[in-house]
Amino acid sequence: MGIDKRILKAEIFGHINKTSCPKKEDMYKMMSEAERVLISYKLLKNIRLGQLKNASQMFDPKKYARFDENEKILDFMGRHDLLIELACLHSRSRAILRLNCFKSHPDKSHEGIWVRASRGYLIDDSTIREYYGDHIAIYFTWMNFFLRWMVLPALCGVGVRALNSLLYDDVGKSPFNAAFSLGMAFWGTLFACNWKRTESSLSVNWNIMYHHEERLEDIRQEFDGTPRYNPITEVKEPHYSPHSRLLRYIESVFICLPFFALVILYLIAAYNVTGVIVPGSKYDDFVMGPLAALATEGAIFDANTYWNFIPTIGQVVCTMLLNQMFSRVATYCTDRENHKYQSDYDNSLTVKRFLFEFFDCFLPLIYFGWWDLNFKVLRQNVISVYLVDELRRVFLESILPYAMASQSKYKKELRKLALNEQKRKSEEKLEKASQDDEKVREAKKRIVMLE
Repeated sequence: MGIDKRILKAEIFGHINKTSCPKKEDMYKMMSEAERVLISYKLLKNIRLGQLKNASQMFDPKKYARFDENEKILDFMGRHDLLIELACLHSRSRAILRLNCFKSHPDKSHEGIWVRASRGYLIDDSTIREYYGDHIAIYFTWMNFFLRWMVLPALCGVGVRALNSLLYDDVGKSPFNAAFSLGMAFWGTLFACNWKRTESSLSVNWNIMYHHEERLEDIRQEFDGTPRYNPITEVKEPHYSPHSRLLRYIESVFICLPFFALVILYLIAAYNVTGVIVPGSKYDDFVMGPLAALATEGAIFDANTYWNFIPTIGQVVCTMLLNQMFSRVATYCTDRENHKYQSDYDNSLTVKRFLFEFFDCFLPLIYFGWWDLNFKVLRQNVISVYLVDELRRVFLESILPYAMASQSKYKKELRKLALNEQKRKSEEKLEKASQDDEKVREAKKRIVMLE
């Protein structure tokens, strides 16, 4: 091919001249924060117990069952609850760059997060990509794309709401609702198609087209199987028969079925309180007298008043609590199924949670919208679901972190004041002790003079 032999030699043996090696300060220009963190994580992830000095003294094999020197240390610590989460701290280089930016622009250093956020509602996804990597930045890029596309539906929704309030006493009879729904259907199709194009463009620009290759998975440490030789690789590895796992699947079905029955009972009770199921209607077989009486005319949760939103919001909150409770049950069942690989474990857990959350949250919406055609109840449930979920997100993602950061800052100030007070008292004691020593020396001098 006419390639110089020295080039081939350099490619094969990795011969690089020392003068061409990058300096330490140039590494920050060659790699982003995310790439350096990924390298550090890969190095930590591949460390095994046998590579550590005195690993048997650090982790007593008698105390920790199934101590295997070939096991990765992160898997071992996670299995024994010695490691809760592995997260990178703020990098020193990023802090130095930010400090230099503040020094070069001192007028911006005093600005808070709310002042910077008020300039625009979009997120700086380029900085997030550099710091956290492509897989995290793609979410915020999608969020920016979604916020841009939500401007038009938001304006149209405000207009439809205003027209309905001015022209119609019964909002359910407004033709603007049907027009808005049809427009949102087209909007959703256009949004999905344009996001696919944007995602394809990002995969090219970010050079992540080939990052989704399937890789060989390690066997889960929790997997318990009978050792046997693999007929393909001829390597001895643990094996669990499909027949035994099928029995575990059946066991999971019987464990999960009572929760689905509980959801049916809970939905019947909730729709009695909200006035959907009333005596004399087609749901007469499901009427619960004491609960249905709360939604009658003049009662506390009258179906024709805004007070009826209270039990609807309570229904959404109870649904979220049920989902959290079932997630623990699903995890327990999936653990008993004894999956060999983590991907199989995740898929089984996802199927359980998806079916349950679809059943208790979205199935009633589909029923009222497509079968019963009760758009009033449908609108009320949709508003409640998204309102409560939005409040939950704002609380967990904004208010709670801000409160925790403020509390941490307050505790830090208290510790600082306590240390200063302790330091002041120590200095006073030293000063008092030095004064006492001075008095003792003067007294000794007087005694000597008298003698």
